[in-house]
Amino acid sequence: MLKLFAVVREEWRTNRDRYACSLVFLLALALRLWRIDERIVWFDEAFSYFLARSSFAEMISLTVMDVHPPLYYLMLSVWRTLGESVFVLRLGSALAGASASAMVYLLA
Repeated sequence: MLKLFAVVREEWRTNRDRYACSLVFLLALALRLWRIDERIVWFDEAFSYFLARSSFAEMISLTVMDVHPPLYYLMLSVWRTLGESVFVLRLGSALAGASASAMVYLLA
């Protein structure tokens, strides 16, 4: 009987952690998505969008002297297929930030 109780308790703890992690992710995502497209596009966002619209060769040649590697711009060029709005432009970063919040919760 005690073994069964221990298994049930461990299962409940595991489910509780999953629910808490999901809640942290959803709360972080809601905070990031709230009024996400009300602000104007900043210079770095416009530059990222410009690079994401260019070809791969142009992207590499334009980022040779940049301190940031072109991986973000490559991901943004793929992400851009979902749409051309400010919301879509910022959505990938919002999802990454919310995922990082959930990962920090799991590590704590």
